[in-house]
Amino acid sequence: MGTDCQVRATCDSASEAIAAVDVGWQGVVQCEKSWTRFTSDSELTRLNNSAEHGPTTTEVSDLMAALVSAMVWAFDYSGGWVDASLLPEIIAAGYDRDFAEMVTSQAGEEIERAPGVPRPRNGQRRAMEAVSLDGNQVTRSRYVSLDSGGVGKGLAADLIAESVMAAGARGALVDLGGDIRAIGVDQHARAWTVQAVDERNPQAPELAEWDVTDAGIATSSVARRRWSGGHHLIDPRTGLPSQSDLLAVTVLHRDALTAEVAAKSALLMGRRGAVDWLRDRGATALLTGTDNLITRVERADG
Repeated sequence: MGTDCQVRATCDSASEAIAAVDVGWQGVVQCEKSWTRFTSDSELTRLNNSAEHGPTTTEVSDLMAALVSAMVWAFDYSGGWVDASLLPEIIAAGYDRDFAEMVTSQAGEEIERAPGVPRPRNGQRRAMEAVSLDGNQVTRSRYVSLDSGGVGKGLAADLIAESVMAAGARGALVDLGGDIRAIGVDQHARAWTVQAVDERNPQAPELAEWDVTDAGIATSSVARRRWSGGHHLIDPRTGLPSQSDLLAVTVLHRDALTAEVAAKSALLMGRRGAVDWLRDRGATALLTGTDNLITRVERADG
């Protein structure tokens, strides 16, 4: 997944914990193998390639169907802010390989020169609106290619944590590059403690700490995956790297997928629109502005 991954399980014995964690790691491998766009033989790459010759319907696996379903849901939930069909724009911005390769290569100059991709004029249909799922049948228009991105990380964290619990664990915590799903209890039979890191300085004290027994936490940030001339968060209105007044947004919500989609949406729309939008969706959040001002959003009770 091009990021650090962690799977933890709380069980009655060490052998049970090892077995449960192994189930979780199998899930990490399966999601990466199926959903990555950086290998030619992944199911996502094959799905994207199948749309090159015209509108098409493709039979996909259950795992890929779950991802596409999450993409469609994310687009609707976010009001179009989270758009998995922006892959051409992401590539044009310079994110054309695994991020681990980007930071070790000398690609800065060519990335900086990568052109933007024009977006449809107002009133024209967005590509993601042409993506539909019926069972395991994915239908989309010609040239519509999809990026698993943050939606994939959030969904994977949820699926893997649930699989660890199904393997007999009393608690599970899955962290996929900051997309976290925590269920049940930790090794001390207490709620899991999850923290919000200061994206401006990860070594600084945490901005917040929450004790949870079933929740997701995710951070969307332009402070991490950056390169000369841009970053990976594309504004769907322009097709270019976002110019938001927010540097990072951390969201605590019912699961990792919802937290991921809410965090990215809030960052892209900017502070003015994000606060009420998050509150209306029952999120707890921390918004760090480019002006270093931190805004807190508390979930309304009731």
